[in-house]
Amino acid sequence: MRSNEDFFNDMYQKTIRPLRSYIRKHSCHPDFVDDILQEVYLEAFRHIQTLRTHENCIGWLYKTASYKTLKFNKNYYANAARETVYDEKKTENLIPVSEEPAIIRFGEYRSALSQEEYDLLLKKYRDGFPYHELAKITHTSISGSRARLCRIKKKLRKLPLLP
Repeated sequence: MRSNEDFFNDMYQKTIRPLRSYIRKHSCHPDFVDDILQEVYLEAFRHIQTLRTHENCIGWLYKTASYKTLKFNKNYYANAARETVYDEKKTENLIPVSEEPAIIRFGEYRSALSQEEYDLLLKKYRDGFPYHELAKITHTSISGSRARLCRIKKKLRKLPLLP
């Protein structure tokens, strides 16, 4: 019977390259692939007795890698969102704001769109309805309501620019 250390080393040698590739493919940040990989193998070493008797120890490693990668991605995006909070005083002049209110621009679109298209545009961008609510209202699927709005926006982009 092989020792736990020998079993772990053999498993490590067999899986290090494909597992690194798998994590690189699913991680949101390539600089942290080795950190995630280290966490996976640390978890494997902690559960070495379970792995020795597991029917699919390589599958167990991949599943653990998947969970660790998802956890890392979630934390990474949460931290990134926290770090991108803007100070309004510093950024108020960076983005040019139109003098006319948005409702006037929506009024300009009225003549180019059908009533149904115009209502859908207002519900999404003025009232802030999510796609699943728009799908219920229009009796379509979520992807159908997205496609519909995409076609409406494409139609509006073809309009000549107003002075």
